[in-house]
Formats: sequence, C-alpha cells, structure tokens
Amino acid sequence: MKENRQKDKFQDQSKRNAQASFCKYANNLLPGQKRVVSFSSFSNLAWPVIGCIIGIGIIIVIGQISFHELNVIYISSLSMTACFIICIPSSVFAQPRNSFLGHIISAIVGMMVYQFLGASWFAALLCFNLSLLAMQLTNTLHPPAVITSLIPVFSGQGIFLPAIVGVSVVALILLGVLLDKFALHRRYPLNWW
Repeated sequence: MKENRQKDKFQDQSKRNAQASFCKYANNLLPGQKRVVSFSSFSNLAWPVIGCIIGIGIIIVIGQISFHELNVIYISSLSMTACFIICIPSSVFAQPRNSFLGHIISAIVGMMVYQFLGASWFAALLCFNLSLLAMQLTNTLHPPAVITSLIPVFSGQGIFLPAIVGVSVVALILLGVLLDKFALHRRYPLNWW
C-alpha cells in the first residue's frame, strides 16, 4: 500500500511538471508575448551549429582528397557522427571509443563483404547487419557507423577506407574536444576509452 501511494505521488508530480512545462511552452507561442533569448542560450545554440559546419567541412575536404569525388554515403555517415560528438557529447554513442572503433569495424566489415559478394542488394543488407552485430559484440555501438559499411558496396572504395574514416573521426573528436573546452565549456569526452 505504502509503495503504491509513493508511486502514485511520483506519477502525479510528473504529470504536474509536464503540464507546467507545456503551459510555459504554449504561453511562448501566443501572439504578443515577449520572447527574450539570452546571450548564453543563443551562444549554446550557435556554437554547436558552427561546430557542425566546421566538422562537415573537414569531412568533405578529407573525402575530396581521398576519393577525388563527392562520396555522399561517406559524408552522410560522418556528418551524423559530427552531430553526435558536437551536439550530444554526453551520449554513449558520441564517446571516442564508440565513434572511432564503430567506424573502423564497419569499414572493415564493408570491405570484406564487398570482396566476397561485390555490389548487390544482398551485400548491402549483409554489410549493414554484420557491422551492427560486430559493434554490439565489441561494445562499440555507434549508429552512424553502420552506414560506413555500405561505402564499399555502393562506391567501390575499399582498401584505404578504414584509414580515411579513422582520420576523419579523429578530426571530429579533436574538434569536439576543442569546441567543448574553449567555446561551450562542457566536458567531452566523458571517457576516452
């Protein structure tokens, strides 16, 4: 009985907090309300956007130098990694171990599957799922990295892919560290390995 009352009390408090939050949000949407954005909140919103622009720029430059063309799959995979590292640095998926090893494992899996099966829908399916399985088994899950495994299948890039992806992820991690230390004053990474 006592546990049920505590549980009900907790649920009631959660509902009241949610209603209060929604009311504050709804009041800001009404016409005539003065919206004030403080400099600190604007700064906390602007720096991640600037960081993502710089990070994606770095990815594009490395991709252009390495692939001699605009590889959309490479850019999309690592752009999501930039968003994880810069916008959600406290996420487990954004930590250096998961980001780096997740991409390296996926690149290796993608190369191996491409060598055996070539470019086919079945190879793409197998790349995606085997890289996901390998990251789960090594406890290095990084969701954007599964897309990295598709690069060899769709673009034919292969032998140097792990090195290219590794350099790109290290550049993004360093950007995240510098941005969090000097601009955002957050703690990234929470753990290096």
